[in-house]
Amino acid sequence: MIAFYIFLSLLILVGASYKKSGFYADYIGKEQCNAFKGIFILLIFYSHITRYMLNNGFVSGTLLDNWFITLSTHIGQWVVAVFLFYSGFGVMESLKKKDGDYLHSFPRKRLLTTLLNFDVAVCAFILLSFVIGNQLSVGRVFLSLIGWESVGNSNWYIFVILVCYIAFYFSYRLKINRWGLLCLLLVIMLILSQVKEYRWYNTILCFPAGVFYSWNIKWIEERIYKRYHVILVASIILFLILYFHRAFGIPRLYGLTYNLACIFFVITIVLMSMKVRLRNPLLLWFGVSLFPLYIYQRLPMIGLRHVGGAELICAYPFLYVLACLLITMLICYLYKYWKISL
Repeated sequence: MIAFYIFLSLLILVGASYKKSGFYADYIGKEQCNAFKGIFILLIFYSHITRYMLNNGFVSGTLLDNWFITLSTHIGQWVVAVFLFYSGFGVMESLKKKDGDYLHSFPRKRLLTTLLNFDVAVCAFILLSFVIGNQLSVGRVFLSLIGWESVGNSNWYIFVILVCYIAFYFSYRLKINRWGLLCLLLVIMLILSQVKEYRWYNTILCFPAGVFYSWNIKWIEERIYKRYHVILVASIILFLILYFHRAFGIPRLYGLTYNLACIFFVITIVLMSMKVRLRNPLLLWFGVSLFPLYIYQRLPMIGLRHVGGAELICAYPFLYVLACLLITMLICYLYKYWKISL
């Protein structure tokens, strides 16, 4: 666990630079977004593999390991919030530049492409389940193809991002635009809160937040540049207050306040990126490889667990983590050979 955070810290620090005066103009450009995505996809990897290890009897032997495991538990959905915000920002920026042409091709290039590439990964997990002897019902397999159920893969985020894409498309096709998008996602959030677990809806509003940021970017930047440090401190304080709202006991507001907490968390990250530039090429590669790294990372975790058993994880935890990471990276490298582009 300690080695993982040392590795991540080195990726962040090597090549990083800080702007003492002024702000980086490309703070939310593709390269910067990919660098920060790289950080958070690695944190997701760490969170997932930690869960596999703990569920298979791994017991940490050091205080620092236990502290990092606790930290991973508290991080929760923050890491995914960044992806939703950047996705909302990205689709809105593309719509602003291409207008009708982008919207016309959106169902095919953005929605269907994402779904088909996700389904290819689902088929890989179905095959793995067959090989290791796990029984899957027909209904579960069918629902897994749209992300509603899982066959061992990560699914809820893909379902949510597909829903966000659909809501975005119809809100702009019907010309109800960003406010219509917000209303649609609030309704979807309410529906999901009745039928799914907390994680399915507690970050969904980060997507329209990214859309609103793109739409009002000049107005927002003018105010941030004038009062940068005040806004940064305020954003951190609001995030902490909203995150720890559960201590005040308002269960019905958990979903909404956690969404707001995640939005302020992402705003804090965006504000930091105005002053800090990350240029580590490996970190950028992780960010560019976000989709396959997220979708396929559980394959080696499940496969190696089946081959080596819980004994492998408990006796050689470092090797288990390293092997899973390297195999996932290999899959990401080879992903271009079966990636579907429409």
